[in-house]
Amino acid sequence: KLRCVWREEFETLDEARHTIGAYIDRYHHRPHSRLTYRTPREVAATWQHHDDQSIPAA
Repeated sequence: KLRCVWREEFETLDEARHTIGAYIDRYHHRPHSRLTYRTPREVAATWQHHDDQSIPAA
């Protein structure tokens, strides 16, 4: 947020949406050290894969 929103002054709402949307897209596609250098999308896909697996009844 600090790198994108607070440092920019947008002329229009459309410009803000475009710039912030592009920033979010880049953020979700770059590796993060806290995620063991995986992207947020890769981590989310792992969780979605776990959600798709059924849990056996006890």
